Amino acid sequence: MNIWILKSGEPIPQRSDGRPMRAGLLSEYLANKEHKVTWWTSSFDHQEQKFIWDEHTRFKQNEHLSIQAIHALPGYQNNISFKRFLNHKRVANNFASLASHEKKPDCIFACLPTIDMAYAALKYGKERNIPVIIDLRDKWPAIFESAVPKALRFAIRIALRRQYKMARDVLKNCNTLVAISQEYLDWATSFGNRAENSSNHVIPIGYPAQPLHSRGSKNDQSINVFFSGTLGFSYDIETVVNAARILEKTHPHIRFSLAGKGEKEHIVQQGAAELKNLCYLGWLKKIELHEQLQKCDIGLSAYTKKATQSIPNKPIEYMAYSLPQINSITGEMKDILASNQAGLQYTAGNAECLSEQIKKLATNSTLRKKLAQNALVCFQKNFELQSINAKLEALIKHQIKAKF
Repeated sequence: MNIWILKSGEPIPQRSDGRPMRAGLLSEYLANKEHKVTWWTSSFDHQEQKFIWDEHTRFKQNEHLSIQAIHALPGYQNNISFKRFLNHKRVANNFASLASHEKKPDCIFACLPTIDMAYAALKYGKERNIPVIIDLRDKWPAIFESAVPKALRFAIRIALRRQYKMARDVLKNCNTLVAISQEYLDWATSFGNRAENSSNHVIPIGYPAQPLHSRGSKNDQSINVFFSGTLGFSYDIETVVNAARILEKTHPHIRFSLAGKGEKEHIVQQGAAELKNLCYLGWLKKIELHEQLQKCDIGLSAYTKKATQSIPNKPIEYMAYSLPQINSITGEMKDILASNQAGLQYTAGNAECLSEQIKKLATNSTLRKKLAQNALVCFQKNFELQSINAKLEALIKHQIKAKF
């Protein structure tokens, strides 16, 4: 099979220190199955917010996997900005131009976001009778409404009307729709006025299984609480820092390590400067993230009340490392953790609630061990990467077979 995967914004192997994510891992999986794979991405590193290349660049990752980085100006330093939308539009336009000179694929697997690339993929596929699978990762562009006050949301819809139209077209007319959660699938079928049928699927984010290891004994009685992420507007960073402030006085042995970059980075930096129990690690390379996840005791899935994520990467990552976690996301993620007894819940924005839940875990090693074991079982049943990628491969094969 000749498969195109379209996804900007994920770490590119051998060009980024970030851990590989869904598109990169699927590309690798399919290539290892000896399918011909081309991963179309951007020359702009979304995590580091800098260009990796200053021109269109194509290279072979291995015998079966090629990576095509599409160059387009401008870059951006703010995730909610005109420059970001312009970059997405130009990357998609350049994809259409470059793709017209390529041998046609058997199937296109396009991720949303970005809307522009997904729309360009659908247009290319429809014109050439190539099946297009859309992999819905986020509620674009509706996600941007949550970043502004209610009074401005109508203005956002007007400003992004082109984005809304493209998203509806993509969600309604793709051959197969995959969503990472039932909540996202329900939203997509409603928003895109898409029929509910067998071409719609929920396939969650997968994560590589980790070697079993013991966290061992420590020289002190410290408890390490860990969070890493993009430190963007959807993360409940203020509450985490305030919880650390509360616990510094009453439980100084509870240590906080926060990692990442983003709009709320300054909040963590200020907290680290003021508090003895909080350390800011900056942006972590893949191996550094792995080391932190192996040695910490509690993971934080800290999201604001306005966050639109349903089952994001972070909680699954903690499960893969057999970590007990404290989560603020409601809906599906809350239900998964509760039904599997794999974590505790706190109310977003409530530092007292978060600090109490941290104390509950920090002072009860039996509970930590129980939640950790349950988290690993839940991961193995629902989110193990090989199983997830096998399901995605089966969908791709089905679409190619249905074409003939």
